[in-house]
Amino acid sequence: MTTSARKIPILLHVGMAAAGLAEAPTREGRILSDDFWKEERGQEIASSMEKALRGIQKYVSADQLPREHPPSVWSEGETHVRCYRSATGTAQARILIVPSLINGYEIVDLYKDRSFAQYMVSQGFDVFIIDWGDLKNDPSLRSFESILCDRMKSIVEFMVCDQTTPICGVGYCMGGILLAAADILYPKFFKALSFVATPWDFHASVDGNFAEQLINWSKEGLPKIKAMDYVPADWLQMIFLGVDPAQIACKFSAFADMNQEDDAAKIFIEVEDWLNNGEDIPSPLLIDSVSKWYIDNEIMRGIWRVGGVAIDAGAINKPCHVTIPQKDRIVPPQSAAAICHQLSNVTVLRADTGHISLMMGRQARDILWSPLRDFFMMHCGM
Repeated sequence: MTTSARKIPILLHVGMAAAGLAEAPTREGRILSDDFWKEERGQEIASSMEKALRGIQKYVSADQLPREHPPSVWSEGETHVRCYRSATGTAQARILIVPSLINGYEIVDLYKDRSFAQYMVSQGFDVFIIDWGDLKNDPSLRSFESILCDRMKSIVEFMVCDQTTPICGVGYCMGGILLAAADILYPKFFKALSFVATPWDFHASVDGNFAEQLINWSKEGLPKIKAMDYVPADWLQMIFLGVDPAQIACKFSAFADMNQEDDAAKIFIEVEDWLNNGEDIPSPLLIDSVSKWYIDNEIMRGIWRVGGVAIDAGAINKPCHVTIPQKDRIVPPQSAAAICHQLSNVTVLRADTGHISLMMGRQARDILWSPLRDFFMMHCGM
């Protein structure tokens, strides 16, 4: 079991929470003068902010929950492949989970009965999870070409040599793009694919969502980071938090009322730790993804190239499962749905959830995990 110092950009959270609470009156043209704060509305906002601050303080001072990482069965540089073996020891199929490069893999193995990975193990699969590690300390994780043509190739070779049972792939968020690219580069590897909240059309439903925040930042941000070796994780956190700053005050206010012994409080802590523990990103990766994906929309157009190969979803001919969260502001439903029109063999699941709750919310087992289990069992000979 491991613990580490809690990372949270406190001033950023406090500033965003205050901005979110003040957004409505400011948009109405109200001046936040001394007189405003004496009014009932001003006092309500101040009271809400005070409660949010109590929640932030409570989170920062909370004990970190010990985490037992799945065993590493393969490693190269910073990257590990972690594995949960089926309790029976005779799994008929394997699942390889490809998470985003930005946040850790822990969201698929969060807490007790909120673990997608352990649920799949209980259903008879061996589950392998890619843990990318600290990107800035690994030269082979500085470009998509080296990630997919070198590191992912090594993972594929290891998985093929390890056993002969069928392999299903799950890509979560950006991990879905990496999964699609891996399947196109190594077409004999996967038996079936699942794309979970995977962005594909980066020009779809931009307004008010993460894409708008990132594109606005890129106008001044991209020229600055070209001279930098890596981009601090806090910079990306600022962009993510800017999507809905009012939600920051709301969630920490709710946490202020929670009993820390309850599962709800422990799950809140685990999710926040996952959000705040993102790694610094090598600048070439961020420049590539922002300019080629978000600005030029090369993924949607099928012209993004890795190792000289176009990553075109039309080239994927095996059974695919696409999950589209309907309340997602990181990957809007229109963006996640775009890949469906390019795949030749696709099952579509529309989920009434947000980006994170889709994977580990209270209803995730019924909404996502069970349907995905059934899909893989159908297509992997179980």
